[in-house]
Amino acid sequence: MIKVAIIEDEQQHLDRLTEILGAYQRETGNEFEITSYTSPLLFVETFKCDFDLIFLDIKMPGIDGMSVARSIREIDPKVILVFITSLAQYAIEGYSVNAVDYILKPYSYEEFKLKMNRIFNKFLKDEKKYIVCQKDRAKYKIAVKDIYYIDTNIHQVGVHVEHTSYTRYCSMGDVEKELKDYGFIKINSCYLVNSKHIASVHRDECLMKNGISLKISRSHVKEVNDFFKNN
Repeated sequence: MIKVAIIEDEQQHLDRLTEILGAYQRETGNEFEITSYTSPLLFVETFKCDFDLIFLDIKMPGIDGMSVARSIREIDPKVILVFITSLAQYAIEGYSVNAVDYILKPYSYEEFKLKMNRIFNKFLKDEKKYIVCQKDRAKYKIAVKDIYYIDTNIHQVGVHVEHTSYTRYCSMGDVEKELKDYGFIKINSCYLVNSKHIASVHRDECLMKNGISLKISRSHVKEVNDFFKNN
């Protein structure tokens, strides 16, 4: 599930973009969870690192899209940002806040599809990665981006998402190799954590965004600190 925010003060444009996102979802099978904002100020006041993709109107009353984009980048430097604009010349400003593309009003589905395909191929393909786990004898496909951390117990690992846990029958070494390109870091011999869901690191403690605190072993403290310096 890809979490999308649309920040657009004009309802007709907001409805149209939501409509073509739905059409793209049906055509490609990509799943979106869409949250819409007609107030850029409300978005800025409530924004956390909640989204994978943000569509942002450049010209809005009260606070313009560039100011909103700068606020976004202060909190989340990695979220995919796409500008919405009536004139392509305004979109050039987007490079200063690392916007990956722009979409022109009025929206054309074919143009939108081409741009979304590019965004998926270059930026979002990892969002579809999943691993198969078990819980209560049933099997589940768990999106890698939703995993908070993994711990080990002899011949199996525990896969922990925000408020639920699953089991996978493999070694920690196996799952570590499988997830090495997805931003996971080993903080001790028992824990492999998803860096996207780390709230803070303090000395030998790693606090996850769901409130779980995990111990960093002495031998991994430097590795963890180096990871955050370089990412």
